[in-house]
Amino acid sequence: MSEHSSSGAETLLAFLVGGAVGAVAALLLAPATGRETRERLSDWTENARHKGEKFLREKRDHLAEKVEEHKDRLGTAFEAGKKAYRDVS
Repeated sequence: MSEHSSSGAETLLAFLVGGAVGAVAALLLAPATGRETRERLSDWTENARHKGEKFLREKRDHLAEKVEEHKDRLGTAFEAGKKAYRDVS
């Protein structure tokens, strides 16, 4: 069995990068004028930027939820520990 295993995130990133390279190559190699190609590239990069920002916002929000959840659990455990200490003392 291989010692190297890719996580799902690494595989997804490789797929996205490959798709981006392929899309740019297709735009550059397609028969179009320079102006049309620049407009397509501009539109594509703008769209990719918006999608990336949306993705990052969603991940940031999800992470914030997880942090808050763990913070609540830690606070509850800390309070239970203080109570147990007081009860023993």
